[in-house]
Amino acid sequence: DGIRDQPRSRGLGDVYKRQVFWDTDIYMLPFFIHTQPEIARNLELFRYYTLNGAREKAKIMGYKGAMYPWETSTTGKEETERWIAWPYHQLHIVCNVAYAVFNYWWLTGDEDFLVNYGAEILLETVRFWASRVEKKGDHYEITDVGGPDEYHCRTDNNTYINGLVKYLLRHTYTLVKYLQEKYPQKWEEFEKRLGYSQEEVE
Repeated sequence: DGIRDQPRSRGLGDVYKRQVFWDTDIYMLPFFIHTQPEIARNLELFRYYTLNGAREKAKIMGYKGAMYPWETSTTGKEETERWIAWPYHQLHIVCNVAYAVFNYWWLTGDEDFLVNYGAEILLETVRFWASRVEKKGDHYEITDVGGPDEYHCRTDNNTYINGLVKYLLRHTYTLVKYLQEKYPQKWEEFEKRLGYSQEEVE
C-alpha cells in the first residue's frame, strides 16, 4: 500500500505522539534493570501512578480491576485516537505491565516497591483478567483480542496473552499468600481499600 515505504518518525516522533506503549515494559525495562535500576524503578512507578487511568478504562469497558491503555501519557488514560479499534483488543499490554512488575522485583529484590506499589498493580490487573475471561464448559477462553504482532487484531485465545494470563494468575496468587504471611497489615489494607476478599482470591 506504499505506507511502509514512507519515512515516518517513531519513538519520540510524530507518529505515536510521544505516548507510552508496552515496549517500555517489555523492551526498555530489562535494559535499565540491569544497567540503571533506579531508572527502572521510575518506569515501574509510572505504571503505579497511572493505575487510576487503567481502572477508569476497565470500568468504561464493563470490567473490574485495571485495564492499562494501549497508548497513554501522564494521565494514565487511553490516548489512542478514537477511530482506531485496536485499544479495545490489544490487551496484551495489561499482561506486559504486570509481568514487568514481577520481572523488576525478582531481578532487583526491591521489596519496598513490591509491597507498596507493585502488588496493587498485580492485584488490579489479575482482577481485570478474572472479569474478562469467558467460561466455556469446563475451561476458560479469552476471545476477541489482538496479539503483540498487531497484524491479527481480533483473534480468540492468542497464545501470548493466554500464556501470560495463566502465568500472572498463578504467581499473583502466590504473592497474595506471601503478603498475608509476611505483610499482614498491608494485606488488610488491600482488603479494606480494594475490597479484596479471600473468596475473590480463591
